[in-house]
Amino acid sequence: MKIKAYIDTNIYIYVALRNTSYYSKCKRILRDMINRRFEAFGSNLIAIEILGSLSKINTHIAHGALKAYLSMPIRNLDITNKVLLMASYINECVNVRYDAIHAALMFENNICNIITNDVDNWRKIKENIGQIKSLLEENKIMIDIEDLNIITPYSYLDYVNL
Repeated sequence: MKIKAYIDTNIYIYVALRNTSYYSKCKRILRDMINRRFEAFGSNLIAIEILGSLSKINTHIAHGALKAYLSMPIRNLDITNKVLLMASYINECVNVRYDAIHAALMFENNICNIITNDVDNWRKIKENIGQIKSLLEENKIMIDIEDLNIITPYSYLDYVNL
């Protein structure tokens, strides 16, 4: 069975910038996604973050990276009012800013795998998932996620080979 994974913005950024430390590992992740080795998820927030962060460096690279993202076989999840409200509760618990929106999208769509190199923010979410669930439930928002799997570019092959 294919894993379902939300792909964080930094994976795309490392490929777009040909980051010397992460380029080959992140390119492998994206190649596997294109070959549908796993079921990939994202959102328009990823596209916004790609455009915004890369435009600070080079608008031409930003444009190319955005076009590449939009052409990939990703299921883009909708950022609804409910997702934004969930994100505000997540952010109250762990203050991870935009990653709270990504986490809310994952929780709303029952996706427990995040492929990212931003381990610090996602570890905060993972370590406080019980508190997050309680706050959401107090506010009549139920989620089924019990745990998160934080998959880094270095641990990626361990997950897809399961």
